[in-house]
Amino acid sequence: MLWLLPLLAVAGWFACCGGRHNYVEYLPTDARLVARVDVQTLSDKGLLSLLPSSQRWHIDDLQEAGLRTDVPAYVFATAEGGFGLLASMKSARRFEAWLREKGFDVESQRGLKWYGGGKWLLAFDRRKLMVMDCVLTSDANTARRQLADLMKEKHSPSMHLTQVEGEPGAVAVSASLDMLPSAWREPLAKLLSFENELHSTRFVADLSFGENDINLDARLCDVSAETKAHIDDLLGLLRPINGALLNVGPSRPAAWICANLDGESLLPFLRKDIKLRLLLLALNFCVDADEIIRSVNGDVSLHLSKASTEIKECCLAAQLKNEYFLQNAPQWGRGSLLSSVFRFSALGPRDFILRGDDTAFCFGAHDGLLYLAPSEELSAEVLRRNESPIAPRQDVEGRLLYASFDAARWIEKYHLDDYVGASFPSLLGLTNGLQRVSVALGEEQHVALKFVFDRPINELMKNSTER
Repeated sequence: MLWLLPLLAVAGWFACCGGRHNYVEYLPTDARLVARVDVQTLSDKGLLSLLPSSQRWHIDDLQEAGLRTDVPAYVFATAEGGFGLLASMKSARRFEAWLREKGFDVESQRGLKWYGGGKWLLAFDRRKLMVMDCVLTSDANTARRQLADLMKEKHSPSMHLTQVEGEPGAVAVSASLDMLPSAWREPLAKLLSFENELHSTRFVADLSFGENDINLDARLCDVSAETKAHIDDLLGLLRPINGALLNVGPSRPAAWICANLDGESLLPFLRKDIKLRLLLLALNFCVDADEIIRSVNGDVSLHLSKASTEIKECCLAAQLKNEYFLQNAPQWGRGSLLSSVFRFSALGPRDFILRGDDTAFCFGAHDGLLYLAPSEELSAEVLRRNESPIAPRQDVEGRLLYASFDAARWIEKYHLDDYVGASFPSLLGLTNGLQRVSVALGEEQHVALKFVFDRPINELMKNSTER
């Protein structure tokens, strides 16, 4: 959602008060996106420093400028794709004086006060103000006419406005999927098979703040029956996580992913992919790969020991419903057809290793758990019991899918702090304090994204502004 930050920051700047009926009716009914922003919460967290200005904004500064910050402001997108902001005015006279003190020329036209030119145009009257971008309109007179029409005409509430008014977070967004950046929109549409439903399908996102964390909850709405059936089919393998593996494995992995699977259903799903089907066929000449997969029943966890996408850093643990596959272990590896591809060795009655030309992995079963690891050294870590859970139990149990990332290690590995410092310097404090990022998929396809920091958010933002 980084693409919304500039608009949300502007919303925080101009958020002000009045009864809901005084200004919200001016949001266009056909808006393709509506975002509600609670500027008071943003101020409490020090996030006003995200404002596009060299000044270090404080909520008192906004109030002294004639703005009130105790009700939301609204960012919206018109049917044509232009972005705008609507907020309520406390004192238009004071606000005009404040603009003039800052060196901005304010003029009167069409019964409104105006400032702007170039990319943005601002209009206000005694009750409200509106800011619109002019990217889609090269003619200044046309842009003024369109903005004047929006300022003077009341509308019935859009479905997006109705949605965000019912969300609890400090920032809430409702939009049609075609408003997503193409880098996100196109893969999502392809995955969920609704290329023709982007305009009619909505996503709703709710952003809330704790003392040391930021939480984003997102979900799809108005999904067609056909697309819903396709999503249900994609997620049909996933069952609620029981948390049995939270204390199993390396104590501080760079990444940890968990799901709850039934091997009987997983095996035919894997065979749908031609490459995996051929791999399983090859493995079955050496070991009972199919039988091992069928024995999986319960939580399955994937560990990355280092901040890397290489398979040599990846380990797996899984709950088993039985260990019957071990009965045939004495016969494993006797097939000669694949002796030039895989070399099988038994490390013990319950531990084994398969070597290829440029890869190897250890596997085995102990205490009702299956493990796979790329080396004997890591295999000793996969089933190790820890006193502390890898992730908070309340965040994991009951979810359909959960992934947690040690943010500091990934930031260091890929020098993300340098990129943020150069591109988004006001976010550098948050980046340096980021400890963990988690993504969880819940019932009804709710996706929860959580950022956990090592210090209070307002302290981290203060450090950013003091640099």
